[in-house]
Amino acid sequence: MVRTYGTKGHPPQRERNRRRSSAGWGALARLLTAVGLFLVCFVGKTRFPQQTAAYQQYLTEALTGSTDFRAAFSALGENLAQGGDPLEAVGDWCVAVFAPAETAVDETLPTAAEAILAEEVAFFLTWDGDAETLCAHLLPGAT
Repeated sequence: MVRTYGTKGHPPQRERNRRRSSAGWGALARLLTAVGLFLVCFVGKTRFPQQTAAYQQYLTEALTGSTDFRAAFSALGENLAQGGDPLEAVGDWCVAVFAPAETAVDETLPTAAEAILAEEVAFFLTWDGDAETLCAHLLPGAT
């Protein structure tokens, strides 16, 4: 009886072992990624509860909010049917789904941040290009 190796029906044993080992590495990579994400979430939630509470509130509002998916998909279809830019249409769809119009974002800077920004802008507008002056401004304690 003659055995042929490498045919479509029966690859050689080495080839089957190589496939199994590479599949094992992929599964291991997925497992390590999942464990890493779990640890990041767990440590973040236990170490920084105030910061995660803000994200939790945002996610809860996003998940329980009333988004009209039918209208969003309809607008996407109409925009594409009229020959509009596909990237712009998808961008508008993402805004309609993930950031509905009734969700207003407060984009104003706090007063302290406005003062710091005004100070930095004033410095860079009057800066003469001297490296020592820049270092003294950026690192006030290091002389």
